[in-house]
Amino acid sequence: MTNSTPMNCTELRPSAKSDLTGDDVLNIVFYTLIFSVGSVGNALVLYVILRYSKMKTVTNIYIFNLSVADLIFLCGMPFIICMFVKNQWIFGDIVCYLYYFSQCVNQFTGAFTLLVMAGDRFLAVCYPIKSMGWRTLSRAYLALTIIWIGSIGALAPIIIYVKVNRKVSNCTYKTSCGVDAPIFGSIPGVTAYMLYSVVLGYIIPVIGIICLYCLLVGKLRRATQRSERKKKSHKKVTKLVTIIIAVFIICWLPYWSFQLYFSFAHALKQKPTRSAIVAFKVSNVLAYANSMINPVLYGFTNDQFKESFISAFHCVSDRMFSARRQSNADPTMEFRRLDKAPIVASPTTEADL
Repeated sequence: MTNSTPMNCTELRPSAKSDLTGDDVLNIVFYTLIFSVGSVGNALVLYVILRYSKMKTVTNIYIFNLSVADLIFLCGMPFIICMFVKNQWIFGDIVCYLYYFSQCVNQFTGAFTLLVMAGDRFLAVCYPIKSMGWRTLSRAYLALTIIWIGSIGALAPIIIYVKVNRKVSNCTYKTSCGVDAPIFGSIPGVTAYMLYSVVLGYIIPVIGIICLYCLLVGKLRRATQRSERKKKSHKKVTKLVTIIIAVFIICWLPYWSFQLYFSFAHALKQKPTRSAIVAFKVSNVLAYANSMINPVLYGFTNDQFKESFISAFHCVSDRMFSARRQSNADPTMEFRRLDKAPIVASPTTEADL
């Protein structure tokens, strides 16, 4: 933590918390909603993929990884909510490091997982026979391991500059958790950090995804013979992956655009307008909302996930009902087993993709 005490101050005290503004209240409401719905939704995705064997497909393993990254990302939201309430960072250096890790690792792992998913769709649709030997669960796990190692490695230049800063004014101080990067040549540290993050965590993956989908569309236009059943199965999975990628691009584009705008405004010593600040806050909410939207997309656009979600809810409700009956009934009664609920699975053609 950086410290400095003015010459005319014998003791520093924390700055007084001002009253919550309307913007603060709205942000707290939205972030609380996103955290609650997103945490439950992504936890449910992890549960159904682990619980039902039919859900263990190559595509779903990538979706599992997205949910893990989203949950880690959402773990940082209570700290953001607390910052709105307290108007400063109160958790110390170690939690500051963990907070930044949870935010940045999602940006890298999520983007590159989507890039791998786009490549997987390209192989599955354009080279269905050849790719059968490539698109295996073991290779999917290997790809995700590489993504996580690479993402953590990419975080190193960022994390080493994360610190709790103390801003002193009129014998009071206000703490914040942020990146305090040094100047790189003529580029301010904050601007260099933002350029590094947006290029590696957004621009490169998105360009790769767009290129793969252009190749995919071109290949499909030249395709002539394909069994209708297989085409239908590929179409369903490709539709799901396409929607997930499109929502990711839409949710994160405003965030990265305003991050670049504010970093360059800081470098040029320009004061952002009030409307730009409001739009920046909205872009932050939209970026976090992506982690809440993903599980909803899985349930509404994929029958396999929808049926598994319903089965999971039935299983939980049956267990709760049986537990209630056991607590009220005679102890000598024989209760029905809880694991008799049938597992609902979608057709094997889609599960094998």
